[in-house]
Amino acid sequence: MKGNLTKGAYPLLAILLMLPACYLCAQVQRGECPFYEQFRTLSHHVIIYGWHRPDGTPIQPVYDGHVNTYVDYSHGVRLISNKVLVDGKEHRLQELIEDPVLWPLICGD
Repeated sequence: MKGNLTKGAYPLLAILLMLPACYLCAQVQRGECPFYEQFRTLSHHVIIYGWHRPDGTPIQPVYDGHVNTYVDYSHGVRLISNKVLVDGKEHRLQELIEDPVLWPLICGD
């Protein structure tokens, strides 16, 4: 699982990304999002992108079929801190993901 989390969009902890495309375009820099080019022209759509299975296939592939007035229980971004405390020591989330011993704390099954 570690390898899947260090590729592409960093689908950490089953974060579901679902924002109006116009907002997302304003918030991410080109290259941070695997479907940037697709959503940047869809100003009246919501883009859904989910997490990945251990083999790397998406559970929720990129979907742009909803207009930005569509709402359901899963809308929003679940934000997590980049600062993580492990035994009282502060780490960056990316450090833990790449750590050969500590990575299961973040993405172990």
